[in-house]
Amino acid sequence: MGSRLVASGVVVTAALGAFVLAKPITIPQLEVLTPTPAVVVIPTSPSTPMTLDETLANSGSDPVVVDTLDGAGCIDVTATPKAGSTIPGTVAANGGLLPLTIQCNPPGSPTLRKCRWTARDPMLGVLGHFTTLCEVATGSATISGSTITFPTGTVGVESAPIITSFASQDALTKISVYAEDNDDVFKISSPCPTKSDGCTDAAVAIMANVTTGLAVTCTPNKVGTITRNLRLVGDTGAHGTIAVTCSAGSASGSGSGLEAIPNAVATTTSPMVPVSTIIQIANPTATNISLTGFSVLPTGDWTGAFATCTNGSCALGAGQSTTFTVTYAPQATGSDAAVATITSSVGPLAIALTGDATAIAGQLAVSETDVVLSTPVGIPTSHALTLTNVGTGPLTITGHAMDPEPAWTSTWAACDSGCTLAPNATLTVDVSFAAATIVDAVPSHLQIMTDAGTTTVNLTGTALGATVDLFPGDTVPTILFGDLPVGVASTAVTFQLRNNGNLATPQLNLIAPAAYLVTPTPFTIDPHATASFTITCTPPTLGVHDASLQLMGPVTSTTPKPFAIALKCRGTDTQLIASPSPLQLGEIRVGATVSRQVTLSTVGQPLDLSARSLTGVNPQLALGAVDTLQITAGTPAHFDVVVTATADDDLADTLTVTARDTLAIAITGKIVTPKIDYPRLVDLGTYCIARAPASAPVAFQASGTGSITMATAPVLETGTAFALGYTTPPMTGYPYTVPAGESAIVGLRALGQSVVGDHGDRIVWTSDMPGQETTYTDVKARFVDVGAAITPQSITFGNVALKQRSATHRITIENCDAAAITLASAAINNAVFVDVSAAPLPAMLQPGETATIDVVFAPARAGVEIGVVTVEASSGTLHVDLGGMGIGASDASGPSTGFYACDCQTTDPVAGAPIVLALVVVARRRRRRTVAEVER
Repeated sequence: MGSRLVASGVVVTAALGAFVLAKPITIPQLEVLTPTPAVVVIPTSPSTPMTLDETLANSGSDPVVVDTLDGAGCIDVTATPKAGSTIPGTVAANGGLLPLTIQCNPPGSPTLRKCRWTARDPMLGVLGHFTTLCEVATGSATISGSTITFPTGTVGVESAPIITSFASQDALTKISVYAEDNDDVFKISSPCPTKSDGCTDAAVAIMANVTTGLAVTCTPNKVGTITRNLRLVGDTGAHGTIAVTCSAGSASGSGSGLEAIPNAVATTTSPMVPVSTIIQIANPTATNISLTGFSVLPTGDWTGAFATCTNGSCALGAGQSTTFTVTYAPQATGSDAAVATITSSVGPLAIALTGDATAIAGQLAVSETDVVLSTPVGIPTSHALTLTNVGTGPLTITGHAMDPEPAWTSTWAACDSGCTLAPNATLTVDVSFAAATIVDAVPSHLQIMTDAGTTTVNLTGTALGATVDLFPGDTVPTILFGDLPVGVASTAVTFQLRNNGNLATPQLNLIAPAAYLVTPTPFTIDPHATASFTITCTPPTLGVHDASLQLMGPVTSTTPKPFAIALKCRGTDTQLIASPSPLQLGEIRVGATVSRQVTLSTVGQPLDLSARSLTGVNPQLALGAVDTLQITAGTPAHFDVVVTATADDDLADTLTVTARDTLAIAITGKIVTPKIDYPRLVDLGTYCIARAPASAPVAFQASGTGSITMATAPVLETGTAFALGYTTPPMTGYPYTVPAGESAIVGLRALGQSVVGDHGDRIVWTSDMPGQETTYTDVKARFVDVGAAITPQSITFGNVALKQRSATHRITIENCDAAAITLASAAINNAVFVDVSAAPLPAMLQPGETATIDVVFAPARAGVEIGVVTVEASSGTLHVDLGGMGIGASDASGPSTGFYACDCQTTDPVAGAPIVLALVVVARRRRRRTVAEVER
């Protein structure tokens, strides 16, 4: 039966070979009722699906149950039974049929999609493989190239690469190359990443009509000649084929005078369950043959060993033989191919190895693989996980491990040191989260080890609470009101408080003595929001009225000391009044000239102004001319205090004026230099297509001595491939003033993509930084469907104190391929970056599986440190850049003094001291009531 196209509009290449099963002939097997290879090519647009009818036939003498038809890792290709057939379903013996519909869903642009299907029987394992190849090509350009013919080789031995050439009438930036090959005979190694079935959408830069090299290798799987087509599609729609021919003169397992019985091994087992096969290596000749060694490539699930030859080295006399044992120990489900090569004095002997790991007898299922918990600071909360053995045999839990995160714990009761679950049996495990400080999204991971492999549960915890700080912060919070006539109110001093926590505060009160009036009170502050307050002093009597402003709440815990703002005010019997008093200049940026007017008036008889002076000697402060020297009830005197800002400085000074009476007017302020620091590029790394990547933080820092105001929230320029989440502050917190040394933080996430390729955008930051009011961070991510993906591409640990450890950062590696890939151990080239992973990387990563590396920064000296994490994979080298700053005692900035506020109605921030009060919500009391109710 030939193939029949049901719908038009897509290029479909079907390389459907007979199912090959290395089992006795009495075991049923399936084969495709289409000659091998069968190719149907119809040019089409990239938007119309195409279906292909195909039929599988059981050529065995017993019926077979097709339990699964697995196309793991296949993209844009589906296979479904036609009407009247089902999977799972039974296919009768002696020619029973299983009709299928193969559908190619075009990816939206010119490309190729290869899908290798595996049919399995629940008892017999793999019944065989077949391949579909969907080609989407448009345009009139063609690709020319020569035929590739390899020299005669040996079965199972890869040839040296042959480089041919091709050229396109159009310039190309991406190409897809695949072989019409079901048996992984041909590999395309350049310009694509090396892998068995070619490459998809590999980035290239090929100019029009310029010849480009294409490197191909051949590993024959049988004696004789094998001819296939390499199909190539460019992103312009340019397409073409190059014929390749590979031949073998000697059978796998047969060298020059050396034989292997059997000459190929195919076996099926369960993951983590090794199975061994003994092969006889014989010398049928009349002369001696020296065995010199052996290898099994690729390394991973297959190993080999001689029974009597040390390291494969010994002599076989005429007619003698020895045994060689190959062991297949798969780490996960899927198929694995390798070649065992025996080297000898008469040449190499290659033995093809094929293994398939079916579902294990015992198999773990966890009720949830992602747990998110939120709880007030200091209050633990728990969540129950249900572990179920969904397999058909016993499952042994051999251990468990939690990332080194003290906020997370797990309780295993009787199974803490290991236990066995019968089929369908369940086990409850409690995971608990409790943190001593406010923190957002603390990650951890619970790894559950069984004889079927390791299962990871992702944990994310948030400790809720409110933290109230003076905004911006300082170390000595004092408000100086100076001298005031008894009964006369001072100028109102403004200040701000900010909630740096992740929960709204309960109702709070600011408490001051009778001489002071503060508003508003009571009040609440939302997370990451600020609230403005005013306070005045009206001295009721002569003398000093020093006090402190206290913050009170229903639940208080002070860190590191009680919250208090010192207040200094003195009542006098003078008739002279100054306004404002005190004089708050706030933040003034270097290069600016700022004037603040002081008004002198009298509450009694006329006064003559006789003296004005500044106590300090600060060249950046000066007094302007006064408009009158005689002060009357109807004619006050005015003059300016002028700041010519040339260098960073604290403007803590006292203005003294005399008009019979003498007044001391406190001056506070700060000259600052604003700077901003933000990443120019954020590379999120590489992801498998159709995945939903996690969010990564991106910070915009006020890195100078002054605060930075962001009038609007940062946004993405296009927002087509990425999304932003707002962390500090939330979206509602803009406009937002970033204090010196702090940051506005957003979470950047790449949106899952169904098409292979690079994606980019820009974060737009808007601030009041002079000359840099609008700045940009370029962001990019890559999506692939072959090889391995690694995220993130770089990690910045920030500032970490010497002999301390940073927070743990996680690197994730995912296999985007349709075949397993091998991984070497992670290597880091700088000892200050430490791999703290609970377990090493697995040697083999199956399609769709992930592996993780946890890294911390532990600086031993002050200064910048950089490093690289490198992982060698069979699909290519993976790396992640690392960076951090070690901070020693000498690096800490000394404390500044003074209280920086502003008596003007501007957007200048009010400065103050970083006095922290952790306010834990009254959920603690609610929790107690709940417990009491349960006890009743």
